[in-house]
Amino acid sequence: MFNKLPPLLSLRAFESAARLGSFKRAAEELAVTPAAVGAQVKALEQRLGVLLFERQHRKIVATPAAFHLQQACNQAFTIVSGAIETIIPQSAERTLTIGVGSLFASRWLSPRLSHFWLAHPDIALRLTHTPDMAGFENDELDAVIAWGYGDWKSYDSVELIRPHLVPVASPRYLDLHGRPQNAQTLQQHVLVHEIDHRMWQQWFSVNRTEFVNRNTSTTVRDSVIALQLALDGQAIALAVEEFLEGEFSSGALEKLFESSSSKDAAYYFSTPTAKAGSEPLQSFSDWLLKETSAPATNRLRIDSD
Repeated sequence: MFNKLPPLLSLRAFESAARLGSFKRAAEELAVTPAAVGAQVKALEQRLGVLLFERQHRKIVATPAAFHLQQACNQAFTIVSGAIETIIPQSAERTLTIGVGSLFASRWLSPRLSHFWLAHPDIALRLTHTPDMAGFENDELDAVIAWGYGDWKSYDSVELIRPHLVPVASPRYLDLHGRPQNAQTLQQHVLVHEIDHRMWQQWFSVNRTEFVNRNTSTTVRDSVIALQLALDGQAIALAVEEFLEGEFSSGALEKLFESSSSKDAAYYFSTPTAKAGSEPLQSFSDWLLKETSAPATNRLRIDSD
């Protein structure tokens, strides 16, 4: 099975270009030339027989296939990186194990981690997939970046990002089921819920519509699964607008209504109260808060120069 995998250099070049939205920026990250990145991506496209980027004047546009592959590559590289960290001897006092959902990790955290490593080269990070606070039952975790309401008992939680939420669907879904015209007709469609129904309840409340929980709804624990259901044309998802610029620009997903700021739910950095006072943990928390107050740098800028 593994002998069918493309070369690692091609996958690394592709993942960086897809995440950063630019051959030039990928080249800077990988310390090679833009031409080298373009050649690796072209070789990967030829090997797969699939177009990954549409080349336009001075920019590239990622195809839906590219978004699927980039997501898988990012998760795989994160797992390998975590495994390497576990086998390299580290001082227990200077190693942090952070649980984080895969969507936040790939769309927000991963593009910024180099900033933390430069500022704190003496602190090792281990990232593990934790879709929500239920994963905190793992005693090895020092902290979790989780989507929720910050009301977890025995944890100190600080809000990181309160994003804009928007219902999204794929063109395939809309072709099959039609486009909802308002919040009331939206409830007649298949909706995917993350964690519980509260996010949709709040969205309908903002839009002055009573929420009705129908049997056609689906509940998942991972935002990546919710996004994938929407991409595959299976349901309408309530998504974080800031994380989906690539999907919107490529046409893989469409906004059904205007976005609105999340009323209560947000991304939180949560640590057990018992672990308060850890210097590496405080350094990571301070860095997260600094990054969230800075201009966004993880958005997919679709340009090639």
